[in-house]
Amino acid sequence: MRIAVLGATGFIGSSVVSAGRAQGLDISGAPTIRITDIAGADVVSASAAWMQANPGDFRRQIESLQGFDVVVNAAGAAAPAARDHGLLFAANAVQPAIAALAAFEAGVRRFVHISSAAVQGRLDPLDETSRHLPLSPYARSKVAGEQALSNAAQRTGAGPAEMVVYRPPSVYGPGRPATHALARLVARLPAFPIGGRGDQPVPLALIGNVAAGIVHAATMAHPAEVILQPWEGLTSRSLLELFGARRFVPIPERLVRAGLRLAGNVHAPELASRLRWLELTLAGQGIHAEALAASGFVLPLGRDAWARMVEQELLRGDLRAAVPAPIPDSGLR
Repeated sequence: MRIAVLGATGFIGSSVVSAGRAQGLDISGAPTIRITDIAGADVVSASAAWMQANPGDFRRQIESLQGFDVVVNAAGAAAPAARDHGLLFAANAVQPAIAALAAFEAGVRRFVHISSAAVQGRLDPLDETSRHLPLSPYARSKVAGEQALSNAAQRTGAGPAEMVVYRPPSVYGPGRPATHALARLVARLPAFPIGGRGDQPVPLALIGNVAAGIVHAATMAHPAEVILQPWEGLTSRSLLELFGARRFVPIPERLVRAGLRLAGNVHAPELASRLRWLELTLAGQGIHAEALAASGFVLPLGRDAWARMVEQELLRGDLRAAVPAPIPDSGLR
């Protein structure tokens, strides 16, 4: 089996390549088309217009994918706070649709598209259905990408035989902005507010676990159409304790959610993204993920790996300096 990764130089794409090679797989990066200027109000018309205007680029994309059995699309704009609707639509909806068509033309059997749990917003629990409740322009662009691939899969001859949408939640790793922001916030506060008892599941994932899950989705025998990254066992309280919090101020969970949602009813994507980050950290959100576990997948990294990541982050400069605005990683809602 040969696997190509689009967006192989990015945070998730490079980790997928590394995870696949560690398992002895024939996996490598492939050139990725970059779409920033689009014409058309929907994915179908925008894709058709781009291919008509850039036939050479589309042909080169097809040629670059020939001979591969699986394509993992990790390309896109991981920018939950972005305001540029056109750029998000181009990168997260039009690009995947064109890449899937190129994969089909190249004879690829399976196309794994990395989407985001952001497409379900505040649905609780997050699940592996086609239900969508996007809260931001970023999330809406991810929904458009999922729907474009689903529609292509339903049209005979419009895509690879197997279309898989993979949804990671908030992805953490050493040196990532959200990781450092949380470490600094915990270091600065003498006591941390928390919703209720703090036993609510938190939809976060280590990059190593996300990469391993994507590789499993690329190689498993019969993948589901939608795969959600499994829960890592962290709750609001245990997450904050990992980052060094020792004292908590319990607040009724309903008040935490109501207050943050009220504050989150703003039209500025950047502010809304920060508040949503706090909402997830303080109040959590359930995760109902079955597809990977049913096929025998087990998360390779556990609590020790989280602890090592936090330890690395605590060594990165002065954590008690002014806390920066939390800038989410890929998949943060």
